[in-house]
Amino acid sequence: MKNKTCMICKTTIERGKEQYVEVKHYSEKEEILSKGYYHIKCFRERLNGSSEMGKLQKAAINFIKGASKKVGIEEEPEVTIL
Repeated sequence: MKNKTCMICKTTIERGKEQYVEVKHYSEKEEILSKGYYHIKCFRERLNGSSEMGKLQKAAINFIKGASKKVGIEEEPEVTIL
């Protein structure tokens, strides 16, 4: 059983001693194109981190808007480019 390297933290995963995730990339023809290995903790943090980052960004934007109002800076209209 050969040890693998976590693709997030770049440290060794000791197979048989640690929990890990194996991700397989398949082609349309069901051929395995690549494999990736992750510590279970690294994988969970990466998956859950995106939603946490969104919450943090919203909180930061609301804080800046509130501070701008108190200072008297007018809010510019938001423009969305598609």
